[in-house]
Amino acid sequence: MTNKIMTEFEDDFSVAYKPEFLEQGLTKLAMYQRIVPLEHRMRYKLDLILKDLNSGQVGVIRKAIIPPSYSEERLNASSLILSNFIQPMDTIPTQDEMFVLGDVKILPNLDKRFTQQMPPGCLLSGLQRRIGSDNVRSFTASRF
Repeated sequence: MTNKIMTEFEDDFSVAYKPEFLEQGLTKLAMYQRIVPLEHRMRYKLDLILKDLNSGQVGVIRKAIIPPSYSEERLNASSLILSNFIQPMDTIPTQDEMFVLGDVKILPNLDKRFTQQMPPGCLLSGLQRRIGSDNVRSFTASRF
C-alpha cells in the first residue's frame, strides 16, 4: 500500500420512518452502494466514516480490499450474489446506478435468509479477457 488516496467522496443519505414504526425501523438494515473501480494489481485500504447528523455520533470502519485478478487465458467467474430481487433492465444505464450491474438490477440479501415464499435469486458472471492484435482489450461477460 502506498498510502495514496485513490478517491474520496462524501454522500448524504437518510433513512426515515413514520413515528409509529421508528422502533421497528431501528432494527432493520439499510443498503447503500457506491461503485469504485479498482486496479486488480494493487491492495487497498477502505476507511468508511459514518456520521449521524442528528446525534453527531461518528463510526469508523477500516477494511483491506484485495481485488481478484483474472486470467487472460481462461474463463473466470465473478462472485456469486444471492438476492431477493433480480430484474433485467431494458437498457444499460449511461451513469452508475446503485445496485445495477450491466443490464441487471440486483438487491443483495444482507441477512442471507430465504424462505419458500421468497426463494433466492443468484447472479454469477462468466468473464473472459482478450487482447486483440491491435492491443485492444475486450471483455466478454455472460450471466447465469
